[in-house]
Amino acid sequence: PAIQGRGIGTSIIRNLQSEAAEADTELDLGVELDNPRARELYERLGFTAIGQDDTELVMRWTPGPGPGTAYDGQIAADHPMGHLP
Repeated sequence: PAIQGRGIGTSIIRNLQSEAAEADTELDLGVELDNPRARELYERLGFTAIGQDDTELVMRWTPGPGPGTAYDGQIAADHPMGHLP
């Protein structure tokens, strides 16, 4: 918490997005449901929810214009968490 709010996470994610865009690949991540600040950060950086389990929201960023994949209440079949109930 002492270093939160200084832009470090934003910088790291933007660097990862830049690398992913160069490789034309998506970024997936999980954020704990009880961590709204992290979720807000990822949403601000263009991630959208694609699924969730009991403790974690799965989010995806897709390179190119527009937002990522919209969350329809189901875990994406191609995501490693897709096997969860």
